[in-house]
Amino acid sequence: MDKTQAKDALKGIGGGFSKFSARAAELIDDPDQINQDQFGVCGATSIVYAMLRYDLARFIDLLKGIFDKTNFNGLRTRVDLGSAPDLSQAVVTKIDDFDILPGRIKQYKKKPSKSDVKFELDFIVSRALGKFFKELYPELYAAQKVFSTQLNVAVKEGDLALDQGALLTMLNMVGASNVIEVSLFMELPVSGSSQTLSVSGSGLVSMTQQINKINQRFANDTCRFAIVAINGAEQLGDAIGGFYSANTRYPTSADPIKVTAKPAAKQLGDPKFEHWIVLNGPITLPGDGYYHLPVWTWGFAFEMLVAAASFEDYFYTFILGSF
Repeated sequence: MDKTQAKDALKGIGGGFSKFSARAAELIDDPDQINQDQFGVCGATSIVYAMLRYDLARFIDLLKGIFDKTNFNGLRTRVDLGSAPDLSQAVVTKIDDFDILPGRIKQYKKKPSKSDVKFELDFIVSRALGKFFKELYPELYAAQKVFSTQLNVAVKEGDLALDQGALLTMLNMVGASNVIEVSLFMELPVSGSSQTLSVSGSGLVSMTQQINKINQRFANDTCRFAIVAINGAEQLGDAIGGFYSANTRYPTSADPIKVTAKPAAKQLGDPKFEHWIVLNGPITLPGDGYYHLPVWTWGFAFEMLVAAASFEDYFYTFILGSF
């Protein structure tokens, strides 16, 4: 589905969608604009961004699932195997008894600080994934509420932080293909504690080997994007703000933004990462001492430059996939 076809498809969506149609058309024309605003929904917004950029038909289906209550990717179908010996004899139930839209609007209104009302649709489509996730994976959803608390975001105000297991599950939930995690760290148990310690290197595999693995998947087209768990969100935000101050405009995909300040060191028991961003292509090291990453976050696509010696300070894990 191309952009013209996607915008034509908007005309057939009901359920109060007309209020949001202009914003939907903007996002179709320029996926980079989608913005989580002041909500802690970076993981879900990153997934919707990937849909907008790589699979507009799926994005239209998501809108219909929210506003028309259609069965988006089969997510309104619950399969109960019970004592059935195989899937062919399972009990399949269509779930029509939960509304997505009213609850998302209520959550949107609860957040005291919001930047721009035009981002309301951005929040609705992002947080709708959380509602589907809650219905299908209640125990995992409950764990994300705990994780959200650790990151000081408020689920009651619409926030929903995702750990790497939840984000990987959500990608599979919405129909992404070739989903795989490539981590720069391994977790080792701490004696006498329920905590783990992040140790550089995934097993005996070096950071360079992991980066090469990511790049190879981009090269052979088995992934089109990676959703990346990072630290240093504050430092990245400051770098974007510095770009704006110097250029009186926000960055575009052609603009390099150098992130030089290191994130604060992690203490035992701290969350392993702070924020999700999207990587839209291979990671390069052109010889200037910086890794170059074509990324998107917070409504902007740009080239993120990170000093080679600081790479592992910023990046924790990569969830690769395709639409």
